[in-house]
Amino acid sequence: MMQTIVGNILTPAGFIDGRMTVTADGRIREITGNAVTETQARASGATLVLPGRKPQVIKPIVDSWTPDELIHWRLKMLGGLVTTLRYIEIEKLTDEGCIFSNGEIFDGYLGRRLPRSVRRNVRAGFVAMGEAVKARVEAA
Repeated sequence: MMQTIVGNILTPAGFIDGRMTVTADGRIREITGNAVTETQARASGATLVLPGRKPQVIKPIVDSWTPDELIHWRLKMLGGLVTTLRYIEIEKLTDEGCIFSNGEIFDGYLGRRLPRSVRRNVRAGFVAMGEAVKARVEAA
């Protein structure tokens, strides 16, 4: 089963505003679209949805990306008072097993002082994503 992802996609050649087709085993089959600058890609934003919170548009900056292994991105909120480093990492253990890590590190003046309710919602979102990835992999 193929999946299509639509939006701004970071490729080794730069950002593409278009579509990425991914195979059931997570391999990129095709990327189509038009080249855009990093400024254009960042300006378009992405929607962040957390349990118990309203969806909000965010404009993260990709720090590092290695296909089939990891993606890290930074996000500044509240005028830079909160900075986050978001990570998704896959460590291959065997041909049929891996460790999937998914989380966020909060920094900045207010980043370390976020209310427990906010941290609880963020954690619930990461747990839900991890469980969804696990269920999808096990079903394949």
